[in-house]
Amino acid sequence: MRFSPVLTLGAAFVGVLGCGASDDDWQPTGGDGPVALRPPETGEPDPDTVSCDDLASPAHYVSPTGDDGAAGTAVAPWQSLAKAVAEVQPGETVYLMEGTYAESLVPTTSGADGAVITFAADPAGGPAVIDGAGVDIEGRGLVDIAGLSHLKLCNLTVRNSAEHGVAVNDTWESPTTHIALLELTVEDSESAAIYVEDASEVVIERNHTRESVSSGIGVWYSDQVAVRDNVVVNARNNDDHGAQEWISIAGVADFDVSGNELYMDAADFRGHSAIDVKESSYRGRVHHNTIHDFTESGQIYIDAWEAGLDGSYSLSYIDVYANLLIDAKGITVGSESGGTAENIRIFNNVIVRSVSSGVLLSETGHSSGGNGPRRNIHIFNNTIYECRNHGTSGIYIVTNRVENIVIQNNIVMLDPERVVGLITAGHSSAVAELTVNHNLVFGPTECSNDYPNCVEVSGGPENLSADPRFVDAAGGDLTLLADSPAIDQGVAIAGLVDDFDGLARPQGAGVDLGAYEHSP
Repeated sequence: MRFSPVLTLGAAFVGVLGCGASDDDWQPTGGDGPVALRPPETGEPDPDTVSCDDLASPAHYVSPTGDDGAAGTAVAPWQSLAKAVAEVQPGETVYLMEGTYAESLVPTTSGADGAVITFAADPAGGPAVIDGAGVDIEGRGLVDIAGLSHLKLCNLTVRNSAEHGVAVNDTWESPTTHIALLELTVEDSESAAIYVEDASEVVIERNHTRESVSSGIGVWYSDQVAVRDNVVVNARNNDDHGAQEWISIAGVADFDVSGNELYMDAADFRGHSAIDVKESSYRGRVHHNTIHDFTESGQIYIDAWEAGLDGSYSLSYIDVYANLLIDAKGITVGSESGGTAENIRIFNNVIVRSVSSGVLLSETGHSSGGNGPRRNIHIFNNTIYECRNHGTSGIYIVTNRVENIVIQNNIVMLDPERVVGLITAGHSSAVAELTVNHNLVFGPTECSNDYPNCVEVSGGPENLSADPRFVDAAGGDLTLLADSPAIDQGVAIAGLVDDFDGLARPQGAGVDLGAYEHSP
């Protein structure tokens, strides 16, 4: 794929293209291998894609102009969502006819395996809008699913919630599982647009969120979760102007975050993390997301926080691949409160005009126990083109709390006026833990004098310093010309089977450097 300096993408990517190698292939070439692996490598799969095209019958109908004493049919619909909630049974669908519903939607009945309950906009009409202006919310969201299972929401518009727009969570009495939130439009929420906590088997797909005070999509302490093909715009629009995350994955196991588009189109926003995977999250994939037009940040952030402390799991087995970041902050692995981040792979990403380093292992800490260990991290086959701010690097290992960091097969091309270096360690004590080979760098090959403690680590004999010969970098094409010095120069890495575009690797005598494989 060729990036464009001006994007209008609308969740362009769908599904896994084979870039995510299996856990069995985790061992990084050139490193010492995984250390103290927790939890076990095998887990449950994330949920499959769910459709709104297979809605169950029989069907009930509700309309703002209906009558709760009517039959609940298309010609004699009920009037209130409360009536529909009270009547619907497993295997049935409630269609919301065109209009505005000034009440909350709080289902009280679970579906069953093979008998899902669905609430959907009537496909024969216009938008069905659940409007929370002036509505007293009894639960945690204007649409609130608590302690239920086998429910599906399709094509509804939810706006003006005094709390979360759509909330999914368990209760003391019952777990919440097998929930699908599909093709929803959630706008102007006073907390998260879509919020999930303590749930399992949750699919969040093809939704559009805009203007939420908290995350556009937030998932906490859940498992088997898919967040796919959503568009998130202007999240975290409170007084900090978007300075936290837009998609939050916190303490989640077996997850897939893919095909999402995140961007800003409003003034005076910063947007610290576009996608944040944090706390004791494990066995997850973050891939084929597009993040663009963030004024100061907009990173993919992997943050251990307190993971691994007090007997909890470390943040581990996370793959970050085939993401496109343009005018955003790049990819960061942090540990703000002393937790452990381990067994992380960052590969096949395209990072353009980053407002920070392309890939960063930070030393930020919010307490005396901050800046926790990062170990067994493999950074390979990424293309990093330009970093916009002073004090950045293509790949910057700032922290010295590292063990077994392997950096291979990357292309880094930077403006020498702004950066610390190309592939850089912030402390000389970290260098012994870095394996850096088979990278191509073009730009400054020595650390800036402004940063006397840093060490440039890209100068070894197995790295190249040359113009990578992109087809048309200024025009948005970072694929390789036929005479590129990056072709066939990579080291073989277990599980690396294709490139950013899904093209099989290798195409020639060896793997090409960077995110794109050249096709002869």
